[in-house]
Parts: sequence; C-alpha cells; structure tokens
Amino acid sequence: MPRLRHYVGPIWPLDIAAYEYVLDLAPSDVAWEFLRRNPDYQRDYRVALRGRQRPRRLKTGQHLTRLRRHPTRCGHWGVHPFVDPKLPAPDAPVCWTGHGRSLDAVATRAGDGPSADLGIVGHIAAKHVILGPTGQEFVLLRDAIHSVTLHLQGARASLGNVELTFTIPGLPDPDCIAQRFRALTKLLQCPRARADRSRSRLFLRDALVALDAFQLGASYRETAAVIYGQGRVRSAWASPSTAMKERMRHILKRAHTLRDGGYRTLLE
Repeated sequence: MPRLRHYVGPIWPLDIAAYEYVLDLAPSDVAWEFLRRNPDYQRDYRVALRGRQRPRRLKTGQHLTRLRRHPTRCGHWGVHPFVDPKLPAPDAPVCWTGHGRSLDAVATRAGDGPSADLGIVGHIAAKHVILGPTGQEFVLLRDAIHSVTLHLQGARASLGNVELTFTIPGLPDPDCIAQRFRALTKLLQCPRARADRSRSRLFLRDALVALDAFQLGASYRETAAVIYGQGRVRSAWASPSTAMKERMRHILKRAHTLRDGGYRTLLE
C-alpha cells in the first residue's frame, strides 16, 4: 500500500479494532473525524500553523490551547481555531462555530462551597480549554452522547470554581436553548463514557474505514474484509448476489460526502 504524506488514519493493514473508539464519540466528534481527513482542510491547517502554540497540560487536568491571533479560513470549515488533523477526536480541542451546542456566560470567581456553578478540576467531560487572543475562555465539554462549548468572559474556569451568568443574544428558540442546558446538565452531572451501538454509529465507523482504505488504495473487497471479516467476504464475493459490493460503493460514496462538507449534518 502507498505511504501518503498527509494520511491521518491507522496504518495498513487496517484493523476494525482501531476504529472502535468512534462508536463512543458524540456526533460533533465524529464530524471532526471526517473533517480531519479532508485534504483541503489539511492544507489550510498547514498554512495557518505560524503563530500557534502547542497545547500544554494544566494542573487541573485539562489541555490548554492559547491563541495569539484569529486564523483566517477557520469560518470556512466551521471550527475555531484550526486543529491538527493528526489528532483523533478524543485528543482534539475542536471548537465548532455556528452550531447549536454553545452557551455564552460571564464567569465570576467562586469559592469551594455550593455556590460554585462550574468546577472543571479533574472533570472527565472537560478535557480541553482554549484561550482566545482577548482573554475569552472556551471550555469544551464532551461525552459519548453530548457536546457543549462554554464561551466564558471574566474569571477563568481553568483556574478555579466560577459562578456563571448566562447571556442569550436575540430571541432564540426556547426548545433549542432548553436542549442545550439539558445537555450541559448531563455533561456536568453524569457524563457517559459509552454509547449504544446503533446502526447509524456502526455505519459512520464503517464509512471512516472505507475512506482510509480508499486513500491507501485498497479494493472494495479488501475494505469489506476489514469491516466484515475474510470469511463473510469470501462467501459474499463468490455469491451471485451483489448486495455487499453495492453496500461498499454506498458506504464509500457517503464517506466522501461526509468528508467534503456533509460532516456539518452531524452537528445539527
């Protein structure tokens, strides 16, 4: 198989076990898995490398990314800032823009008592913090089901407990706002590490396998063997039925659509 310079998936021979983590990702994180495989995004990331700092680990357990400037072209992809496409979703500080999973708030310092609204020290749902050029703080909360980004002004939650006063611009849809707060509550109180193995999740995992296999030059049969196993594929390819072959074509076509912009549907 060819060795591609900017390939970001597992190495050949592909193993379905290397994609198992995808089954426990929130939809927004699955969207990142497709976006990071987009060659145009990879090119824009390389152009935007100058002026960025590498993330560092805070004593509170989170990874901190500090922005010196607002990179151009971020808005085209719906992320801010650019994130290294080599990072899989669990390690990637992806902050989506323009989607209904963000909440704005003013943060003030709180003590260790019950008055604190938010404490992210050691919280398993809060793995990444981004500091903007003007001091605003983005706290990325994620589990296997939900994802919410807190956009905070004022005191920094990464330095200690804070009280929050949420600001809601305009006249929003009350159902959408309620949904965001329900997701936030679940993330803070009972984050889920595992998700049900639904057909849609399995299909998205298979689409990522097909996308990587295609980049590496694998045939439909070789790709199907990774997903379904050699025995099942040998039987299907010898059968007069073309069902599995058609399914592989469908999976790859859908994978390209998701990579080339369709990932935004996973954010809705």
